[in-house]
Amino acid sequence: RNAVSSIGNILAHVDCQKLIFCDINRPKLDTLAKLLRMVETDEDSIVRRRAMRTIRCLASSECVEVQATISQVDLPTFLVEAISRSISMDDENDRDMQIQACQTICAVIDRLNGADWPSIETALLQRVETSNDTKLIHAACSCLAECVKKSPWHRGAACFSDMFWTRLEATAATDKESHDSIATLLHELAQMENERGEEL
Repeated sequence: RNAVSSIGNILAHVDCQKLIFCDINRPKLDTLAKLLRMVETDEDSIVRRRAMRTIRCLASSECVEVQATISQVDLPTFLVEAISRSISMDDENDRDMQIQACQTICAVIDRLNGADWPSIETALLQRVETSNDTKLIHAACSCLAECVKKSPWHRGAACFSDMFWTRLEATAATDKESHDSIATLLHELAQMENERGEEL
């Protein structure tokens, strides 16, 4: 746990990212691959959360070499699997790991390909539908709003289930901090429907 946390703290600093990811003699892809594996397979949810935090820091980096390294892995599929993972209702570390995954999608959203959008948006919708955690729903809504705004793939209103709307209503009623993200999502969905109506 402490080792992963230390690596995350080191890589949160741009100068350290350059030192580790710009030196051709260092196994930079191996570092990233190990972090990905920790999220996917480590039995300790705290390690999974800390590894995802480090991945988010790297994905948010403006260092060209870091971005080049990240582009060599299938990050969208990894993030979809992380968000889609079934987690225990009492495991706050994995819920936070999924919040970090949503934030990572927002960090790389301008670098997503057309084929990435359907699976990402579907994973976010299903996460909202199956979660009672208001912070996780808040993060998923923020991420989904960005996706609706930037995705070339426009899903219809029928894609949003009754359970999705029920979760949004329950979250808004109990968590004031979620109001902005839910309102932004609703605004983006309304704009999408207006554009669809104009096309028809």
